[in-house]
Amino acid sequence: MWLEEVSFDLIATISNVDLAAVSNLCSKLRDLKAFGLYPKKINTIGGECSVVEIDESKFGKRKQNKGHKVERAWIVGAAERKSRKIILMNIENSNCLTLAAFCKRFIHKKSIVFNGC
Repeated sequence: MWLEEVSFDLIATISNVDLAAVSNLCSKLRDLKAFGLYPKKINTIGGECSVVEIDESKFGKRKQNKGHKVERAWIVGAAERKSRKIILMNIENSNCLTLAAFCKRFIHKKSIVFNGC
């Protein structure tokens, strides 16, 4: 999510981690990227007969439960059961074409995919 420039608040909310820890980790990742140590290509997860679960959620809330609704962000995620690798990405909408493109890009072709629907 850091590569997709998601806000620290949203990363902390999604991952259920303290905001200070997220800020610290993102600072370290930024340093790694500056030295060229962070991988530029995100590999696929899964493999032959490997189970990958995908799901999408919409995140956002009103400030102090008052006022107008704020724009909400769609987040799609995939988790490989055996290796426990995950990929999270911010997407524009959760239609079939967007989710299919996500699967094609990040999930190995021979994986067994479970969806939450």
